[in-house]
Parts: sequence; C-alpha cells; structure tokens
Amino acid sequence: MISVINALLLLMMTVVMFSLVITRYFFSYSPPWSEEVTNYSMVWMGMLGGAVLTLFDDHISLSFLSSLLGPRGKRIHAIVMRLLVIGVSLVLVYTAWKFTMSMVGIRAPGSRLPMWLPVSSILVSAVLSVLFQWLRLFQDLFLGSAVTSEMDERQADFMDSSFKLAEE
Repeated sequence: MISVINALLLLMMTVVMFSLVITRYFFSYSPPWSEEVTNYSMVWMGMLGGAVLTLFDDHISLSFLSSLLGPRGKRIHAIVMRLLVIGVSLVLVYTAWKFTMSMVGIRAPGSRLPMWLPVSSILVSAVLSVLFQWLRLFQDLFLGSAVTSEMDERQADFMDSSFKLAEE
C-alpha cells in the first residue's frame, strides 16, 4: 500500500512539474503553489520510504559487530537493535506529535495548505516504524527465522537490498 501511495505521489509531482513547465513556457506564469506541493509530496515519499526500510531492515547499518557474533549472538543483537529502534521511534512519535499540533492553524503561503499536512509525514513515518519493528520483533521472538527469511525474500519486489552484505 505504501508503494502505491508513493507511486501516486510521484505521479502527482510529475503532473504538477509538467504543468509548471507548460504554464511558464507558454503563459509566462508560475503557479505559486506548485513548488510547495512538489516539495511536500517529496517529503511524504521520503518519510514513507524510510518506514518501509525499517520493515525490511534495509537501512544503512554497521554490520562489523554482528559479523563477529555467532547465531545466538546475532539473534540477541537483532532483538536489542529492534528494541532500540522502537525506543527512538517512540520518542520521535511524541516529538512529531507535538510539532504537528504546533502547526495547526498555520497555512503555506503559496498553496494555502495547512502546514500540519507536510509535517505530519514525520509522525506517520515514526508510527509505521514502531509498528514494523514490533512486527519484526514478534517474528524474531516467536516465529523464528523462517518467517523472517520469507519476508526478506519478498523484499526484492520493493527494493534492491543494496545496503546488505552479500552473505546476509
């Protein structure tokens, strides 16, 4: 679903930028809202994409420590890292909530969009990160590596795993 939303945001950005080029070239006019809508769409795409990276454990990481550990140590390391990500994400949820609420009543100058709309992308991304890490933690603790491996195999449908080591 997030991939579909991101594709729609990309399509919207493309249409807005294409219309901007047309209006600027043929009518010497640039709509004041076009840059804001494009920027806000890009922010949403980035934040949603970051949440998906937490689902598939595809964020950039330092794997030196985990490469030195055995299977049990790697499992403990993964659990500790998931708990750490959940903790940091919960702090981010709280902070993003406060920041989003502080933007209620403020409007963007060109588009007149409420500013809580682009700012709430941080909140949504943090909430999704917490949910996705809880899901992965549950899998690690109760379902074993078979479910996690199956999930990682489906990852190829969404991203190229360029941040993973060859032996992972």
